[in-house]
Amino acid sequence: DGPPAALLAPAGQTLAVYMGVRAADRLQAALLAAGQAADTPVAVVQSGTTPRQRVHFCRLGQLAATVQGREVAAPALVFVGPVVARAPGFASAATPGAAVPGSEPAADEGPEAREVAAVAW
Repeated sequence: DGPPAALLAPAGQTLAVYMGVRAADRLQAALLAAGQAADTPVAVVQSGTTPRQRVHFCRLGQLAATVQGREVAAPALVFVGPVVARAPGFASAATPGAAVPGSEPAADEGPEAREVAAVAW
């Protein structure tokens, strides 16, 4: 069934979903049903912290299609929320779902970076 709606739509916070790639369609549906906006920023980080790291940016309404279309495989983390919009490459991604190989975290994380909820899906 998944986590409670309160964890899926934390007001003003960013959600980190571990092991959410295989269930991207269910995750997308659950987040939208819990009240998250379809245009909420999303980053899917595949093989993070390795030389094979790829970051895929999209909006929540495109999550399942991005994961499928970009052939994203585990291991991957899915980040949903306002912190994603601050990630290098998010605003300049050529198209929704564009991969940004080896993306580095922002040097200035700001206070929102501390407001990340984590859920295992």
